[in-house]
Amino acid sequence: MSRCFSRILMTGTLVSLAAGCAGEPAAPSDVDVEIEATLEELAAEANSAGDVDAAAAFSDGLLAVRLGVRPSALDVTVNGETSTYRAIVTGVAHVTEDGVLLRRRSLIAWLDDRPRAVLQVTALSDEAEFGYPSDVVSREDLAGRARGTWIHRGRRQTFVATSGSAALALASTGDPCPNLPDDARLRCVVASYDVAVSGVFHLLPRRDAREADQRTQVEIRTGGGVAGVVVSRIAER
Repeated sequence: MSRCFSRILMTGTLVSLAAGCAGEPAAPSDVDVEIEATLEELAAEANSAGDVDAAAAFSDGLLAVRLGVRPSALDVTVNGETSTYRAIVTGVAHVTEDGVLLRRRSLIAWLDDRPRAVLQVTALSDEAEFGYPSDVVSREDLAGRARGTWIHRGRRQTFVATSGSAALALASTGDPCPNLPDDARLRCVVASYDVAVSGVFHLLPRRDAREADQRTQVEIRTGGGVAGVVVSRIAER
């Protein structure tokens, strides 16, 4: 099996299916290498800070890139200024501690080939409400919560969504993922999602903070069709 799929890490709400790759069917472009490195770094930073939701989302995005999905252009408006990001959505089958099967959807959008800014939105249902501090999975409302992060890498600032809503709805599915090895223990098909995000994001004073700075905020809006994948694990016999 390709080393890209040799590690499957499952820790409660986290399913990370993206390890270092070798022997891919097609050589990655410079852009792919750059975004892979960025997402690996952001996943590690979030994991170190105890932000399991964001770590899982960045890992999901990394997986989609390695599976060969081509990102869509997505206009993202931050405080009234609109820029065109590249975006993907990864849908991963997620089983809660209570045995409930849900699909975790993670939007990852980045600005420029060497990303200056990265937007992450995660939800377990077609429509959900942002909140912080809160985890996506809650025993009170498994499917109604969303988490969002906007990272300005040049300024080394991380903002978290404190209010607003996110819609990440699966619109269609298609062919098998182009870079999925024949012996991978995954099912993966390319997909498209309808995305709509509108939220207020507040600055974190440090990456592991559980309270945001209410004095510093940005308003973020985006919407449109986004390419992605739907992934599920093949049960071992």
